[in-house]
Amino acid sequence: MKIQNLFLIFALILLFSINLKAQIRVGKITTPIYNNTGKPDLIITQILVNVEGDTSDIVVSVKNIGTADCNSPIPVRLSKIVIRDWDPIQDKIDNGLIKNQIKLYHIKVLTSDLLGTPRIKATVDPDGLIDEVNNYNNEMEKYL
Repeated sequence: MKIQNLFLIFALILLFSINLKAQIRVGKITTPIYNNTGKPDLIITQILVNVEGDTSDIVVSVKNIGTADCNSPIPVRLSKIVIRDWDPIQDKIDNGLIKNQIKLYHIKVLTSDLLGTPRIKATVDPDGLIDEVNNYNNEMEKYL
């Protein structure tokens, strides 16, 4: 009886493990966890760099993929890599985002500030002040 119970427990653990690995591989593991939280979830969908002579317009696209509106002001921080550390270039704050809305942040910087910089990073809600579903999807890097 004990061996049968151990075998059954082992089989259930093995099936659960296989199912979990399959869900992680196809990216479905986060869907059931985050769907019904009633919170915003802010992500950066794109970074575009438009060089306009002495100034550059960096466009950061932010989307609320959560299940609730974000009524707080939303900061976006633009940073550049310097040796191994990120140096902030500029912060921009805009009004909130309703769910599924996309907002473009236009950040003007001196083109000379980007010279010699291999990549830049945009971070939405850099200080973690907005109560979100997931704070680990708030950054995007772009190689120049």
